[in-house]
Amino acid sequence: MFRIGLTDDLQIAMLPRLLRALSAEVPRAKLVTLTVCYRNAMSYLEQGEVSAVMSFLKDLPADAKVRKVRTARFAMLRADTVPGKLSLDDYCRRRHVLVTYAGDLCGTVDETLGEMGRQRDVAFSVPQFGSLPAVLAGTDLLATVPEHVALALSAQGGLRYEALPFESPDYQIKLAWRAVTDKDSAETWLRKAMLRSFND
Repeated sequence: MFRIGLTDDLQIAMLPRLLRALSAEVPRAKLVTLTVCYRNAMSYLEQGEVSAVMSFLKDLPADAKVRKVRTARFAMLRADTVPGKLSLDDYCRRRHVLVTYAGDLCGTVDETLGEMGRQRDVAFSVPQFGSLPAVLAGTDLLATVPEHVALALSAQGGLRYEALPFESPDYQIKLAWRAVTDKDSAETWLRKAMLRSFND
């Protein structure tokens, strides 16, 4: 049995492909996925709750093995039917939904806008990306999310993917695993499958 930690956005963007790979290549394998965030991912790893985590990671333990997965950027999701792309003025004027683990109304994108002397109207926050299709449906609300989430959710229908009307901030997604599993053949296969599921 495998146990991994993934952020909510990665569960949406890569978990379906990982499950298909497991079913095709290791059909009798079992997988437990725990939801992590940058605040608790390392403690899950250190305590042996999971053998690998994929996330934006801080404060890596000294004995953790780490691999950079991808530089992530942000994009916009919208459910309205107004044609055309939004200008920066439109973007700042519209109301926004923020997905945040911190339970507040300010994120990385707001810091970037602040450096530009701009501000958006963040009206609501939710703790998970998976709720966005229901939250945005029938509204003119905007959600600025990691690009891989925007692509995955827009592919399901009902939401439109759109590039931001300004230069997106970026961050690093990393895969970390326990040193004791570094040479384990099954865990090595799992880590490679995780990377393929996200990067292919």
